[in-house]
Amino acid sequence: MNYINKCKLKFNNIQGGKNIDYSKFPKEKRVSNSKLKLINPKEDGSIEKYLKGWDNSYSDSLELGTAIHALFLEKEKHVLSDYPNKPTGKCGYFIELLYKYRKRNQKLPKEKRLSKEDLIQKVAEEADYYKTSFTKKRYETTMQIGLDYYKSLYKEVFKTADKKIIVLPKRLQDITKLCVRSLENEYTISNLFRNDELEDKEILNEFPLFVEIEVSLPDNKTITIPFKGIIDSIIIDHYKKIVYLNDLKTTSQNIEYMMDQVIDGESFNGAFGKGHYYRQFAIYTFLLQMYLDHVLLLGNYDIQCNIIAIETNNSYRAGIYKVNNAYIEEGIKEFKELICKIAYYELYGYDANFPES
Repeated sequence: MNYINKCKLKFNNIQGGKNIDYSKFPKEKRVSNSKLKLINPKEDGSIEKYLKGWDNSYSDSLELGTAIHALFLEKEKHVLSDYPNKPTGKCGYFIELLYKYRKRNQKLPKEKRLSKEDLIQKVAEEADYYKTSFTKKRYETTMQIGLDYYKSLYKEVFKTADKKIIVLPKRLQDITKLCVRSLENEYTISNLFRNDELEDKEILNEFPLFVEIEVSLPDNKTITIPFKGIIDSIIIDHYKKIVYLNDLKTTSQNIEYMMDQVIDGESFNGAFGKGHYYRQFAIYTFLLQMYLDHVLLLGNYDIQCNIIAIETNNSYRAGIYKVNNAYIEEGIKEFKELICKIAYYELYGYDANFPES
């Protein structure tokens, strides 16, 4: 840890919104908070996982969470389809990938196209759908289940000029509608997002921030790490001079278990602590403060961090929880430790032994 303490970070060239110029840094070189998880041993991370990167495996919870985010935070850009026949689970994901890859394959010169068998196997592997045992019989059964959905994709039924159509299996459709309705009807949340003629607010949803982090190691070697984050929601209240940094979290548990708690003198980690959300809030708060200071020139505004939680179980309750400064301080320490490790490995190789002292 002494080595980490001797490392120095300098944040340069803060950019946000539509004005970000990514051309200087290729996508594979950028680091994000979610990518930090892959190298953090406290989150079951490792060098191997970091170098491999995220797999694109499907999960119901990810599809559900993505839909809720889009329909609550960017409803002007998205609409939920009432199409009833999308297959559930990885079967539906397989059908989507099959259509996408077949369309892409047909555009290639004949000599570069994959055979039908190779393309199907490629899709099965990417979808993680019976990838080691995807037989001809399995393919026929899958297409019987998903044929109507495949034909709808082929006919481009789900394309519109103005909004992106979100297609979900029927069960997830119903849950999504209930969750979005609960978020919109919960008084504290709706009041925060209200922006009528009596309000003086700016609401920036799904707002990207980009910064170059110059890391100086104790041996005087320096490297620049490009970092990108996307904040779910920024609400700038000019009347109160407060900037609300909001992050929407879905949970299958009761929302009371979102935050860490002390019960009868004993501490219990909620999803907030277990998921290391404090690190996310810490770096996003830091970047947002830079953006307010140097771009928007609103450095005299205070920042308040909120978790907006929604249950995806039978109750579908929504709530809002304020994140206190103690979490932010803890998150900054963890962020520095992980970004310094990445800098060290980038300079000395990922097989080097990181000095702990």
